[in-house]
Amino acid sequence: MIKFFRKIRKNLLNEGKTTRYFKYAIGEIVLVVIGILIALQINNWNEKRNQINIQKAIYNIIKEDLVSDIKEFQPVIKRYEEKRKTDFEKILNYKANIENQKEMLNIYKTFAGFEDVSINERGINLFNQFSSNSISIDEVITKDISQFYNNYITEIKTAQVELSDSFTDNQKYFQNFEWYSFFYIDKKMSIEALQFFANNTKAKNKLTFFYVLFGMYIDELKRFNTDAEALILEIDKYVKDK
Repeated sequence: MIKFFRKIRKNLLNEGKTTRYFKYAIGEIVLVVIGILIALQINNWNEKRNQINIQKAIYNIIKEDLVSDIKEFQPVIKRYEEKRKTDFEKILNYKANIENQKEMLNIYKTFAGFEDVSINERGINLFNQFSSNSISIDEVITKDISQFYNNYITEIKTAQVELSDSFTDNQKYFQNFEWYSFFYIDKKMSIEALQFFANNTKAKNKLTFFYVLFGMYIDELKRFNTDAEALILEIDKYVKDK
């Protein structure tokens, strides 16, 4: 093709048709520029297409993380709502049956800290790396994903820190009483311990505060699951439409 254009230019010069030569040269330059612009446009389109494909792959990883988180959080929520909440209230209302050792063991477990779940951050970490290094793709879903993780990573970790601090504070207080060693070594609630929690105002207030924090923690996990399910649907729609 280049030889063809060169031959045309040479013939025009040999024939003395200078004006036509310059017009032809300008036309040739215009064609080259148009070709370059088309190539750039195709390259930009391919680059954006590649980035969308990478974005979709990352969103699928985020979806896998969310499904895993929901699966992990649900049993924690269920155990609290079906058993642990009741055991808390039995202690605070002094309705426990001291003769029922199984019930006493469940009540013991009520004081044994809390289940420290964690959010999978594999997908969101890839998402953040991609967002900082890619062409800006202004999608509503990118904002929703970012806001979801910014909120829940902070909120759940904060709830866990507050629960841990309250639990530690309670243990430091309870260890001053005679029933404490029996409570933790034999893993039973003695009648002295039950009476203590029933009659000691400071102890009941401490346990009530721990109970409130625990309930707030569970509510946070429930909100996470609800919003995660909505985000999964949003991701499915985005991946399908793209």
